[in-house]
Amino acid sequence: MKRQFRIFRFIFIVLVFVLLITPFSVVTVASPIESFSLFTTDANSSWFWSEFEVISDSSTLDSQLVNLAVDSENNIHVVWSDSTDLLGSLVDLDVFYRYYDSSLETWSPIELVSSESTSSSYDPVIAIDSNDNIYVAWEDYTDISGAGTDGDIFYKKKNVGGFWTTTSVVTTESNFNVAADMCLDGNDNVYFSWADLTNILGAGTDQDIFLKYYNNTSTTWSDTVLISTESSASSFDPSIAFDSIAGDVNIVWEDYMNILGAGSDLDLFYCKWNVYNSSLTNAELVSEGSTSASLDPSMKVNQNGDVIISWTDGHPYYDSSTDSDIYYRLRESSSATWNSIELVSTESTSNSASSKLSLDREGSVYIVWNDFTDYLGSGEGGSDWDIFFKFKDRATNKWSLSDVVSVESSDFSQYASIVSDNFGFIHCIWKETDDLGESGTDDDLFYRKFAGVPISPQLLQIIPNPTSLTNISLNWKDILSAEDYSIYRSDSYIWSVIDLNPLAITSDNIYVDTLNETGTYYYAVNARNEYGKSVLSNIEYVDFTITDGTDKLFSSLNLTEILIIAGIILGLQVLGSFITYSLVKSSAQSKKKAKKSKKK
Repeated sequence: MKRQFRIFRFIFIVLVFVLLITPFSVVTVASPIESFSLFTTDANSSWFWSEFEVISDSSTLDSQLVNLAVDSENNIHVVWSDSTDLLGSLVDLDVFYRYYDSSLETWSPIELVSSESTSSSYDPVIAIDSNDNIYVAWEDYTDISGAGTDGDIFYKKKNVGGFWTTTSVVTTESNFNVAADMCLDGNDNVYFSWADLTNILGAGTDQDIFLKYYNNTSTTWSDTVLISTESSASSFDPSIAFDSIAGDVNIVWEDYMNILGAGSDLDLFYCKWNVYNSSLTNAELVSEGSTSASLDPSMKVNQNGDVIISWTDGHPYYDSSTDSDIYYRLRESSSATWNSIELVSTESTSNSASSKLSLDREGSVYIVWNDFTDYLGSGEGGSDWDIFFKFKDRATNKWSLSDVVSVESSDFSQYASIVSDNFGFIHCIWKETDDLGESGTDDDLFYRKFAGVPISPQLLQIIPNPTSLTNISLNWKDILSAEDYSIYRSDSYIWSVIDLNPLAITSDNIYVDTLNETGTYYYAVNARNEYGKSVLSNIEYVDFTITDGTDKLFSSLNLTEILIIAGIILGLQVLGSFITYSLVKSSAQSKKKAKKSKKK
């Protein structure tokens, strides 16, 4: 027993010694304050809308039905329908394209997409794959490739070299279809959804929702899939989005079917089609409780796989009166349940319609819509439509105040489209009737960008502190709108960086500083983009001490490495003690046996 006690006492002394020479202190780790790609609701002045630009400057007739997308280089790609005879398109409706070059800060020349069309081409949608190839789909009445003179969905691709493919017909089985949408999956396969009167796959003679995709690897088309399988009434206006986590194509659409307590009014229904097993889920009612028409769904999927939908509804949710309003709902992927319906157009006292959603890379929600309300000087007594804008604050999970995008207009501003780029800047294009910027009295497309300086970084607490580690690790949460960060260090408290040169400039959200003199050091960070620098971050400090002797051995090691070494030492000590104990015990037993033998 005495020997065992001495062994454990020795182990305890070694452990205490290791802990005493380890340069760390017990601290409470502060949770990082959430940062946002946009301003918070009490800091609206930090971002601003740019001056408007006329996108359809070559058009002399009506430009309409715009859609836009952003590529990996932050170039903004735009498609729209136009009646102007441009590039030999004649005076029927055609689909046009141009893009904003973010490096040159100029708009490209206008290109004709529906070059093979001899009839009406309208309502284009656009998507961009991982290699920055561009895909455009639209409705067309031209009889090409055996499509017939009924409305069909046409599709074209522009590769990174700038060349357009010939037009392909998506709806080869169709007799008449309208309202297409398009999305891409993680393998750059292209999915199309549309409303169709064709009686195929047991759909019946009512209008139904269909889905089809093009496999970019095998360059083959899939079979057409009937989505609105439970509906025996008319189905309209699908919106689709891909969930890369689950491999699902999510679909929302308008339908008159009376299931799940929807009633006989027009409601929104949702389901998803799985790419891997070709399975379709049952329809779910999105516009629960509505007794009025639920219209114009717009849908996105965030980085967690949550489905986000906005729409127009005349039902007086939240005592919102009998005018139409914009609503929002989220379906959580983890629980497969819908959150409560939220009213977006809270400041509106008149009709709101035609909402469009966008998400940034961090999942912040942005929305635009048409509104007839005279708000912030948006109209003459509320007599015209204007474009309203809102975002959802990720910190409070609340909506910002509405902002008016088309503030200069005294005529109709409608049908906006919106996209967030890789920095979280917002790009908005809408149809404008007012003669602004010498655009003429025809309907034109106007563009604005919403941007500003980054928000202030939140520098995390330095750990360990105090320390004798020469490498000091600085961490802060990455800010979406920041291009780079300047790190500052001083041996006195940092009240301002006017007289300080940056210690370093980095595009990462981590920096390791090396210290070689004992002292207290203070650190700060600010973020920068093309619009300027952010407010300086919070100040963090570290007490650094250079130590001699045994401590010096551990000064270049971090806590994890020290604990590993300590564990190895203790393990060897225990093993050695066990072997020693076993040998001593064996020796003692041998002596006892020898004594017994002598007695005999």
